[in-house]
Amino acid sequence: MGHRSSKLAKAAKAARAEALAVADIIALQQGEMNRNLVLGIEDLRCAIRENEMRLQALQADRLHTAQLLAGLQQQLGLLNQRLQHLQSPRQPCESASVHTPCQSPDHLMHRM
Repeated sequence: MGHRSSKLAKAAKAARAEALAVADIIALQQGEMNRNLVLGIEDLRCAIRENEMRLQALQADRLHTAQLLAGLQQQLGLLNQRLQHLQSPRQPCESASVHTPCQSPDHLMHRM
């Protein structure tokens, strides 16, 4: 029986060594998977930061564009007023006896 228990002990020891080797392989694989997950998460964080910066830049561009548009609309309004004035019938702005320049704001625009 001693020989048999010795064989069983050796077989158990070999099985344990094989199980440990398999466990080591699994741990290495899991470690590699965990490493890949950590790297993937960091890549996603970087992409999120980049997209946040792009979004801020786009929002700044949008604000600047809105300001430019407001300025252009204001200029267009002034040009429309001037055009309407130029198209309106002219009123004499000088008296027949004395020549004095007209100080009317509408007529002052003609001099610009």
